[in-house]
Amino acid sequence: MWILLTSLALANEIGPDDQRLSDHLYDGNQLFDCDDASVAAGSDTYLVVFTSDNSVLEPPPWQDGDQAVWAQRVDAATGAQLGPEFLVSADDGTAAEALWPDVAYNPDDDQFLVVWSGTSPTGDLELYGRRIDGSTGLLLGVPVRLTIWGVAGNTSSSVYSPRLVYNTERHEYVAVFHGPVDGLEDEIWAVRLSRGGTALSAPVSVMQMPGGTAREVFFPDIAFDAGRDRYLVVAQGDATADDYEVWARGLDGALGGLTPLFQVSDAGGGGRTSRDANVPRVAYNPVDDAYDVVWLDDSVLDGKYEVFARRVPGDASAAAGAPVRVSFSGDDTSAALTGENPDVAVSPAGDVLVTWFADYVESENFEILLTELAPDLSVARPAQAISTMGDPTQASGTVRDEARDPAVATGSTTAFVAWHGMEDRGSLYGEGEIYAQLWELVNVDRDGDGVPDAIDPCFGDNATGDDDGDGVCGDLDLCLGNDDLGDSDADGVCDDLDACLGQDAVGDDDGDGRCNDIDACWGTDATGDTDGDGFCDDIDVCTGDPRTGDGDGDAVCDDVDLCLGDDRSGDGDGDGVCDDRDFTLLVTDVRPGDPLHLQVYGATPGARVAFALTLHGPGNAPCVPNTTVCGDLSSPFLLGIHVVDAAGSATHTVQVPTTVAPGTFLFLQALEARAGGGDTTQVVFRVVQTPAP
Repeated sequence: MWILLTSLALANEIGPDDQRLSDHLYDGNQLFDCDDASVAAGSDTYLVVFTSDNSVLEPPPWQDGDQAVWAQRVDAATGAQLGPEFLVSADDGTAAEALWPDVAYNPDDDQFLVVWSGTSPTGDLELYGRRIDGSTGLLLGVPVRLTIWGVAGNTSSSVYSPRLVYNTERHEYVAVFHGPVDGLEDEIWAVRLSRGGTALSAPVSVMQMPGGTAREVFFPDIAFDAGRDRYLVVAQGDATADDYEVWARGLDGALGGLTPLFQVSDAGGGGRTSRDANVPRVAYNPVDDAYDVVWLDDSVLDGKYEVFARRVPGDASAAAGAPVRVSFSGDDTSAALTGENPDVAVSPAGDVLVTWFADYVESENFEILLTELAPDLSVARPAQAISTMGDPTQASGTVRDEARDPAVATGSTTAFVAWHGMEDRGSLYGEGEIYAQLWELVNVDRDGDGVPDAIDPCFGDNATGDDDGDGVCGDLDLCLGNDDLGDSDADGVCDDLDACLGQDAVGDDDGDGRCNDIDACWGTDATGDTDGDGFCDDIDVCTGDPRTGDGDGDAVCDDVDLCLGDDRSGDGDGDGVCDDRDFTLLVTDVRPGDPLHLQVYGATPGARVAFALTLHGPGNAPCVPNTTVCGDLSSPFLLGIHVVDAAGSATHTVQVPTTVAPGTFLFLQALEARAGGGDTTQVVFRVVQTPAP
């Protein structure tokens, strides 16, 4: 089912598929694994940072565990790599560690700041950072130690899993991390950093679990709301013994506590103390003025982890609504297949992208999945596997191809996902590297006409745009460039030739000089109604015999109509089966600004039906692997997905943008996927009509 739906709608990958970003010396040497990718969007680039077990500066024999932070720049429009990967942290060939890197972009100075947990001279882990020029990728200065944590040399006082955000109002960064102080419980700490990458304050505790030293909190993330100069911090904590949930707290720009600690997840609801929620991620949504939080929990089934999401309003005081399930990995009665380690990003236009990895086949071949959420956090488009590294044919117990631990960032028109990948073939046997995929955002409106590019009839070609502003694309405009002699009533006839000028509802669409309301054969100038049954000869299926006309208008003569007298349940496709028992798509008239209703009859109860639309006419869409379902539309766009009810019906309603021009041609089709096969309706053709007066 998923394969069918994603083949219809989610062909948004840009550039190379599964592009390899890291290339660390001697392919196949597992001492050179790369991991822990993080991504930030600059003005026209993405910067990916990651760790490697060794650096090229270290002479052989190489020792596993000596980790350093590296980076790779990527063009935001094409996904092309900009120069080679480069070392960010210091590496002196010792056992010093540089772990868990994160990166944020400073638009004020066009710079990135990379932070990580690094081994200090006294042996504990401290926060380090280094700046990178956003335009050139040049390293700015040297790695800087940003914290002095606990008692020097006490390794029980360490910085773990830092996360970073830039405050565009105060022109500074804030980093959060978890860690104990001199052996006490883990808390969430925050530190303010200057735009130049130096510490402005000592770390302050911003989140503790109630209950004393027996309760701990881990794996924080942070998002920033510029309109309020406010942060939301989320983390995984056990307010009840070993019952982990996602918790959150709002902070002001100076890191003062604005809101009490509140719970976001509900994995342990109803007394399920064995259920946990963990590894939360958060992004601020400027369009909806809310924080979008995602995490993993096993509330569905003990041990079966899936991705959930929940919204926190912009005041950062409490979560709103109920948690929404985002991932669906296999059968909910088995914990064999799970989702893991999600990340979330929100574009300036409000596109909410969630990515995670999942072993959605029994042989544990992990892939990276990506989905887009609607404003209510429901799944707007089904998940697509954007990595193709897995090989389900491999035997259990062998080293497998896999993709894990994705990170996502969004720019103005694209998103970029990076992950840890392992190949089980050729020269890369068993070696982990960093891979990535560039992604086009669906709701982008690059020509600013209020219609998303994906359904814009004039998108992408200025020569066929709507230069004279009459709502008709240039290549279809009969009166192009002539405002005085335009088509003011949008009936397809220029004003100086229009016999019915100004009569929008009764134009002369067939150009025969007779207005539509008095034209007996509107649209068919050369053919009349010789048998007087109300149907012009060229469309009269019963021409010459008014007694066997088409009384219910279903294009089947009455004497052979199996569904006579019932227009809705006629035999529209002439296959001898009434429409209400046949898989049939019904579509209402299309007018700018009005709702468009689509409904199918005769579908299989419980199956899923996808409603698809294209402006490009019929075509040969690719067949779905392992099924017999093939679409008949050229470059289709997915409108929605619904489960068929017990009566064999499913409906979908979408608002027609007011900017869609009358006269635009639409082609629609419904596709059904079910166990053992599938089906498609006939292609339905509609012309966008003028708005009702």
